[in-house]
Amino acid sequence: RASAAGALTRTDAGVAEHDVVSVHYDPMLAKVIVRDVDRRAACARLRRALKEWETVGVPTNVEFVRAVLEHDSFLDGDVHTAFIEQHKAALLPPLSPPPP
Repeated sequence: RASAAGALTRTDAGVAEHDVVSVHYDPMLAKVIVRDVDRRAACARLRRALKEWETVGVPTNVEFVRAVLEHDSFLDGDVHTAFIEQHKAALLPPLSPPPP
């Protein structure tokens, strides 16, 4: 289910409710696009849209995107190819130890 946040928020999706996603699916099933007056406002709009986002049956990166959208460096526009590696402690949950 996509956000009902209005015209400044849009969802492009390759699947709809009740569709079956095969094991051969494209990993990008949908994307949420927002626009606003500036970067911080757009990030806030996207955070609101993602609070309403629901996906069932396949893993998503919504929690990761939420973490990125809350990171001060991202909000300030300090983004580069090493951003995730540089900030992975804040962006990614700790790995669970492998089972014995």
